[in-house]
Amino acid sequence: MRLVILARSPRLEGVVRLREAAREAGHAVQVVEPHRSTVFLAVGPAGRPRPRVSFRGKPLRTPDAALVRPRTPPGAWEVSVARAFEASGVPVVAPSDALARLCDPLGWRLELARAGIAQRPWAWGRGREGALAAARALGGPPLELSLAGEAWTPAEGPAVLEGLLAAVGATTPAVAVRGTFAGSGGDSPPEVSVTVVGGRVLAPEGLPPAWSAVALRTARVLGLLVAAVGLRDAPGGPLVESVGACPHLGVLPAPGTAGPDLARTVIDYVADRALERVPS
Repeated sequence: MRLVILARSPRLEGVVRLREAAREAGHAVQVVEPHRSTVFLAVGPAGRPRPRVSFRGKPLRTPDAALVRPRTPPGAWEVSVARAFEASGVPVVAPSDALARLCDPLGWRLELARAGIAQRPWAWGRGREGALAAARALGGPPLELSLAGEAWTPAEGPAVLEGLLAAVGATTPAVAVRGTFAGSGGDSPPEVSVTVVGGRVLAPEGLPPAWSAVALRTARVLGLLVAAVGLRDAPGGPLVESVGACPHLGVLPAPGTAGPDLARTVIDYVADRALERVPS
């Protein structure tokens, strides 16, 4: 079977694991970097679209299935390349519509909120003025800030918040602000990553069933066939902190198994989609 992995680099650890798992399963696999890809669109008989994808200037043979391992959040061009494969009848994991949702952090959080899935308070603003308004909307420090999708930085007091906002320019992309909360003993509880593959939850040992249910529901609401859902404990139950279209790869025990390699689990699911030819 011919598989394509859409990823920003073939040298990333997770991509290497996926490629090795695909080869061990007997598949031919190629890593395609979306930013080095070109999409051609021709309209066939009766207005039927006939997209073609080339990589580094050479046409790609149509694969049996494609797996997207995108950035977080995904880029618009990654979505476009995935959509071109779908239009050619290739099953794609994750579907382009789901990737497009993840491009908009406010949008996918709104969808989860409408579905009654709990999250901590968030606010977004552009530039220093917008970031300051977002911080005020959440009641001021203590808060956490993320500038242009970078790592979260705590702002425990007004002075720290002012120092962080000083680095925000008028043209800085959206600044995300979220409230803080304390777990038992006053420490922030760790984020737990729960993997979902094709409607099946691969949970860390000892994870409460309610957490697995939240992770599965999150993936379904966002249309993700494979997902990594970050959960954090709170007094009212788990909160969804993050969502990714591909899990953190390694060895993770799954219920009722001896601990299969997660990369192989993902590859086997992608291959099953190809055999079923289920459109994404």
